[in-house]
Amino acid sequence: MSSTSSLEKLPAETLQTIMIELADASALPSLLQSSPILYQTFKSSEATIVNKLLIKQFGPDMLTHALAAFRSFTLNPQNTQDIKSFTDNYYTKNPSIPRIKNLFEAINISKGHLYIQHFTSKFITTALSKQGQTRYNTTPIPYALSSTEITRIERSFYIFETYCNLFRSNENLDVPSFLSDEEQHDLIFSKFAPWEANQIGCIYTFLQTEIKPAYNDIKTHDIEFAGISATRGRSPLITTSQLLSRGLASIYEITQTLTYSSRYAAIFPPSNPSRHFPNNNLLNVLSCRLDRPHTRHINPLELDITSSLFPDEDCGPSEAWLRENENYDVRDNGLTLGGGSESMREWGYVFWTYSRLSSWNFFTPAQIPPPQQLPLSPHSLADFQMQMMLLEQQSRRRCGYARRTDPGYSRKVLLFQAGGRGWWSKDDESRVLWPVGRPSPLDDKKARKACEKCNKLNEGRQKGKRKAVCVAHGLVLAMPKEKEGGEEV
Repeated sequence: MSSTSSLEKLPAETLQTIMIELADASALPSLLQSSPILYQTFKSSEATIVNKLLIKQFGPDMLTHALAAFRSFTLNPQNTQDIKSFTDNYYTKNPSIPRIKNLFEAINISKGHLYIQHFTSKFITTALSKQGQTRYNTTPIPYALSSTEITRIERSFYIFETYCNLFRSNENLDVPSFLSDEEQHDLIFSKFAPWEANQIGCIYTFLQTEIKPAYNDIKTHDIEFAGISATRGRSPLITTSQLLSRGLASIYEITQTLTYSSRYAAIFPPSNPSRHFPNNNLLNVLSCRLDRPHTRHINPLELDITSSLFPDEDCGPSEAWLRENENYDVRDNGLTLGGGSESMREWGYVFWTYSRLSSWNFFTPAQIPPPQQLPLSPHSLADFQMQMMLLEQQSRRRCGYARRTDPGYSRKVLLFQAGGRGWWSKDDESRVLWPVGRPSPLDDKKARKACEKCNKLNEGRQKGKRKAVCVAHGLVLAMPKEKEGGEEV
């Protein structure tokens, strides 16, 4: 006869209170599996328990964003109205507290919050270290961040995740998105104040920086990346924008990799052999002009840049945004990622409280010497503008020529055409992978003699002349050979 534990003898109301006081919903399954009585007690009031537990963990406002990120993943919108109904429900000044349906939703929301916490902590550390490198070159104040600042950062990560879920598309399938950049802006970011949209821009800049070590490693050393990019007219096989479109879970996986093989597996997962990479236009959407014909801000005078969608008694973000973009007309121009220079976004200037910004002397006018006035006549000004235009064109041609003549890029393309794959470096080609374990499938005289491309090149060639070879075989013949002593010939 099985004995009943003292915990199981407690009243049902007490057991429910214990469940509500757990740290998060992911701890519930272990507790429920320990006893049939606990499981039955939970099932009798499942919705009430999980909702109270998550409200305690997140708070009503943050729970709204967490649930929006989760439900947007399974929304699968088919038209504009589906997205409009979703954003109108979750992004309003007084949203209703959402109801969690079951334990499955609660567990997934709690697990998703782990990524938010990780990136929030990393963003804070990175942003505060970047702050000391700005023109406000002061030592960061050592006191802890306020709950308001942490809430702003976590909320921005949740909105980023929600946007990725709502507007993710497969560009490589040549299926155009049914929404333009301006329409996407109207559906979600037009509801935000400019500094709130700029907070998402800061998050975007931070995440780009996070994935660059892995992305640059693949871009620099992977043969296939260069080979397929060459077939596309130098259009990259995959972009950082496509990587960010996958969402925070995939970004986290990429940022945790340290070796070439693990980075390759994270960027080109085996579960996606067709190489149909998702993409969205967050960079363009956040940079939209607000007076375009397709936006709802047709009349610039109706645009209100002073109201904030999310309740915030501190004026730090709004004052920082207005201070940094004071010469910008929000109605007539487009700001990159919502405003501020890249260096400003790197230290998250629109996240901090007014008191913290003041302690950094952010609002103190910078001592910049006035520019010298050049006595230019209308004719000399026109000549100067023409010279600047010609210099810009020349610079573009030089950059294009440098890319085309890059020996590393050209070498990777040739290796790709010869069948090579994997990691490459100009100082080490020993790690290039070839089919069936041979140094090269083309390093064979019989194969070269039977090559149709080589034979076509040598049609009508006189005897005694050096035979021509195709690009792939030319690559193999140009590879350094080794003597028995290990010296190259």
